[in-house]
Amino acid sequence: MHRSSRIRKPRSPFLLIVGVWLLWSLPAEAGFIAPPIDRLPTEALSSAEGEAVRLDALAPKVLVVNFWATWCAPCVHELPTLAALSNAFGDRSVQVVLINEDIDFQKAEEFLHDFDFHAETLRLFDAGGGYLQAIGGRGLPITLIVDASGAVTHYAGGSLNWNAPEIHDLLLGMVPEVIW
Repeated sequence: MHRSSRIRKPRSPFLLIVGVWLLWSLPAEAGFIAPPIDRLPTEALSSAEGEAVRLDALAPKVLVVNFWATWCAPCVHELPTLAALSNAFGDRSVQVVLINEDIDFQKAEEFLHDFDFHAETLRLFDAGGGYLQAIGGRGLPITLIVDASGAVTHYAGGSLNWNAPEIHDLLLGMVPEVIW
């Protein structure tokens, strides 16, 4: 007798939703992959002060652009290492940019007060997630590294230790000597 290979329906939609949420929110095995874009989009994002900021206008700094949210466990896990990176480079030629994907930007700003980010860390809000979609982002956290010419050179999906020596070396190697 041949048994038909039918796909069984989940017993409970609730269990399916919880399972998908768990898979989405668990820290991913992070690493660099080929960036889905060559350059950052030209759309402006909103700063904490309500100013429009275009990331492509920040050249010739090397940018570490991190997309995050307060509800994202891997995002929260890597925030301390991004804060350490921001303090290691300070206001020099590597700029840490945090782009929040929450609905309530004020709540996200308050959340960041628990972390010791350098004063020069740029905090932006992606209302509606359009910028994240424009870079081809799926899931959080996502981090892009952009060189001094504005080219996206690295793309990381998942949580990384941004304060690791090899990350510092990578970023220092991207800084033009004229700036440093």
